[in-house]
Amino acid sequence: MCQCRVVRFSQQSRQRVLVGEQKNLLQEQDEKQRVLNELDAKLASLIKENAQAEARNNAQREKKEEIESRLRKYREEISDLKSDPRSPDEEKKRRIEELEKRIDAYLKSLRAL
Repeated sequence: MCQCRVVRFSQQSRQRVLVGEQKNLLQEQDEKQRVLNELDAKLASLIKENAQAEARNNAQREKKEEIESRLRKYREEISDLKSDPRSPDEEKKRRIEELEKRIDAYLKSLRAL
């Protein structure tokens, strides 16, 4: 009888650990989706602003098109990350962080113009 209690307690402990790990993984996944959604919304807003900006000459028009193309490319990358269930969590997290850094660097370079 004593062994039954130990086994039952051990199974309950493992189950609690697994439930805790599951909650952590779900929270991490929610955080990744939140970050991707925020980046996507920011890019959508920038595309809209860029579309409303007036281009006075060919050089400005070309720059405007280049900016829109780059922003749309970033949005495609975000969409790919959102819909890719095959990537391991750590790889996905790394790709999100790298994309976030690239977007921030690009936006800083635009502000310098």
